[in-house]
Amino acid sequence: MTKKLALVTGSQQGIGFGLVKALCKSFDGDVILTGLTEQDATNACAELEKQGLKPVPHQLDVRDQESVDRLRDFIKEKYGGLDILINNAGISFLAEMMRARGAEVPAHLAATSRAEIAAETMKVNFFGTLRVTTAMTPLLRAHARVVQTTSFGATQLVKRMKGDKADALLRTDWTTPSLCHFVDQYIKDVASGEHTSLGWPEDSSYLLASWAVWNLARVQQKTFDEDNNDVIVNAACPGITATEITNFKGKTIEEGCESALYLASLPHEASSPRGEMVHGKFVCGFNSAPPGLVTSEELFKN
Repeated sequence: MTKKLALVTGSQQGIGFGLVKALCKSFDGDVILTGLTEQDATNACAELEKQGLKPVPHQLDVRDQESVDRLRDFIKEKYGGLDILINNAGISFLAEMMRARGAEVPAHLAATSRAEIAAETMKVNFFGTLRVTTAMTPLLRAHARVVQTTSFGATQLVKRMKGDKADALLRTDWTTPSLCHFVDQYIKDVASGEHTSLGWPEDSSYLLASWAVWNLARVQQKTFDEDNNDVIVNAACPGITATEITNFKGKTIEEGCESALYLASLPHEASSPRGEMVHGKFVCGFNSAPPGLVTSEELFKN
C-alpha cells in the first residue's frame, strides 16, 4: 500500500514546526520537515523525536530551484506522490513593520533598504511559494490538499494604494504570468525609489506578497479544477502569532496552526472553501473580516 506523505516548508521553527508536530500526531503517513540547511532540519526533527514523533528531515531553500528540485526528486523516488503540501516558508522584516506603524527603527534594522526588503520578501514569500507548488504539482495525488500561507492584512492594502494599482487588487482575472509581472514591477518601482508616486503603498512588501499568494491560490484552484482530481488549494491566514516574524507577539503557535490544519484536512469532494483565504474556518475577503481577528496595529500600538 502506498504511504501517504505531507510536506511543510519553512518548518524548522515557528508555525511550520508546530504544523509538523500536529501532523505527526494526526496524519496517517510520513511528514517531511524542511530546514534551510540539512543541519537545521535534522536538529528540528531531533526535538520532535524527543516527544516520540518521527518527522522526515530534508533541506529546502525555496529561493533555490536546485534545492526545490532535489526535494521533489526525493519525494518522487521514495513516495511516488504527495497528499498534503503546506507552503509555510516566509519572511518579514521588522524594520518594515515598524515603519508601517510609524515607530522609530533602530539603526541596525534600518540598514536594510526598502529595495532589499521588497526583493527578498517577494523572492521567498511569493516566488518561493510558486516555485515549490509548481515543482510539486505533478506529484499531487487525487484528493491532495495544498495550503499557501497569507495574511488578512492583504485585504487592507486597497485602502493604501492609488489609481490603477488599487484597482488591480480587486481584479478577478489574474493569471500566474500576470501576477509575476505585477510583483516584478513592484520590486523594480521600489528599487527606483518612485514607488509611492506610482501608486504603491509604502512599507508593505509583506502584505503585497500575501495578497499575491492569496490570488495565486485562486489561479491554481482553477487549474486544479480542470484536472478534476479533487485537488484543493486555499490560502491560510494564521493571524498574528508569536513567532520571530512578529517579534514573538500574538497568539500561540498551536492557535496559529489551526487554519492550515483545517484546510489540509478538508474531506473528499469538499465544495468549499476552494481557492479562498481562510482564517480559522472563516472565508475572508475585502469586505469580510473574520470575527475576533487582532490586527498588527492593535497588537503593536503599545
